[in-house]
Amino acid sequence: MFCVGSKIIFADGRVAIARNSADIVRILSMNTSVTSIECKADSLAMNVDFSNGTISGIVWKNSDLSEKFTLKPEGLTFDDVMKITAHFMDTGEKSAEYAWEKA
Repeated sequence: MFCVGSKIIFADGRVAIARNSADIVRILSMNTSVTSIECKADSLAMNVDFSNGTISGIVWKNSDLSEKFTLKPEGLTFDDVMKITAHFMDTGEKSAEYAWEKA
C-alpha cells in the first residue's frame, strides 16, 4: 500500500479517514454528499473536489518533479472516482486508463 490514508470531507463538515483502498470504496459508497478527497504521500498528492454532489475536478501532483496533471470531470462517475482514488492509494500513480492532462 502506497498511501496510508485518504481524508474525505463530507458536505456537513464531518471528516473520515480511509486507511486503504477497501475503506475508500466503503466510505464513498455511503449515501452522503462529499466535498473533497485528499490523499498525500511524500511528494505525491491527489485531490478530488466536488460541487453540489458532482465531480468538479481531480488533480494529481508530484512535487519532486514539479508535475501536475488534471482530469476533466465530464463523463466521470462516482465509481470512476472510487477506482482512481483506490489506485492512487495502492500505487501512488495516476490511473493510466484515463486521459490526464498536464496542468
